[in-house]
Amino acid sequence: MAVPFKPVGVGAVAAFHVFKINFSQALSAIPELHAWDDYNCNANAGKIFTGTTVNGSKPMVGAIGLSAAPASGWWPSGLVAGAAVDVASRLKGALGYCLLSAAAPILGADVYFNFNFSFPSDVVPSDVISCVLSVLYKYTGSVPSVVWSGNDGGTEGTPIWTPLTTQPKGTNAAATVIRPSDTGGDGVGDVTTIPASSEAFPAEIWCTAAA
Repeated sequence: MAVPFKPVGVGAVAAFHVFKINFSQALSAIPELHAWDDYNCNANAGKIFTGTTVNGSKPMVGAIGLSAAPASGWWPSGLVAGAAVDVASRLKGALGYCLLSAAAPILGADVYFNFNFSFPSDVVPSDVISCVLSVLYKYTGSVPSVVWSGNDGGTEGTPIWTPLTTQPKGTNAAATVIRPSDTGGDGVGDVTTIPASSEAFPAEIWCTAAA
């Protein structure tokens, strides 16, 4: 992707066509959406996963695999290791992750998910609040091509899919960044104001090229 965009429906709202992952070949198991500290996908020690006193030491990122539009306010209260499709979980390595379908996808199938951040009031500038999203998939036949996309300016009923830039596990190159922002962001160098109390969602979420 070249131009930053706000995925249509991103966040804890009743939206289905937000993010899509396409597999060119059949899989042998249900794909899983995880989040990790870095591109090696083997640790989750950052503050974005350990949380703060205010949020009860919970991760600040969460997601839901989707077969249909979820209920508004789907944001999860805690971790689920292998949350079934249409059930949300905060994300933390292998401790909290989402299944993206009810069965192993067939050749050429798409799976969908929505994603959000929630920042507590006691986050400080020195805290590490970045992470890497990954999809774990298994296959027994041909190696699948895997394409992530976001709904770029379409509607829930008629999405316009823009491919995201991804990379293999262990590779630290240019990749799409999912970036929280205050209102009026542009996907480039945005800032997010931490709430004065409690825990709050960012006003906007953008997809943008890596810095």
